[in-house]
Amino acid sequence: MHDHILHVLTIPAEAACSFIALGEMAVCVCLWIAKIMYVQSCSTNTLKEVTSQCF
Repeated sequence: MHDHILHVLTIPAEAACSFIALGEMAVCVCLWIAKIMYVQSCSTNTLKEVTSQCF
């Protein structure tokens, strides 16, 4: 059942992170994807900023 979720999360990290410009909600999505998929596409600084905004 979790396989479906994994397939959905195969979105390119760069594309997901580019949505940061759309607002905080998208930023949180970027962080969520990064944490689950351990994506390196987002810079460390970006992740820190995202963490501050989301939490």
